Amino acid sequence: MKNINGVLFPGGDTYLIDKDNQFTEYTKKLSLIYNEAKWLNDNNIYFPIWGTCLGFQVMHLLEDKNSVSFKAFDSHNVYSIIKWIDSAFTFLDNLPEDLYIKL
Repeated sequence: MKNINGVLFPGGDTYLIDKDNQFTEYTKKLSLIYNEAKWLNDNNIYFPIWGTCLGFQVMHLLEDKNSVSFKAFDSHNVYSIIKWIDSAFTFLDNLPEDLYIKL
């Protein structure tokens, strides 16, 4: 990792935990990278790590191995309300107003 300046955990479609509630090989490999990145940052060596979709989920799992987020549940026909706040859109400065209203 000394030859790169950051890591991206991409999205995808794979299992993070197997049927015995153990990390899959994929998760074990990402754990090595994640823990090294944490060690670097804890020792004041800036090393960014970004997770998109499944990559973001695996970071949560690696940080909190007992996370309720990874327990089995049925989300079929479950609805929730999203409460948007204006500061959530600060990174979308050029978002057209009609699209903003639709969101």
